[in-house]
Amino acid sequence: MVLLVATTLLLLPLLLLDPL
Repeated sequence: MVLLVATTLLLLPLLLLDPL
């Protein structure tokens, strides 16, 4: 559960900065 939240917080900035 904690690992899921950690990965989400790490991936969210990457998805927001990634120019789609």
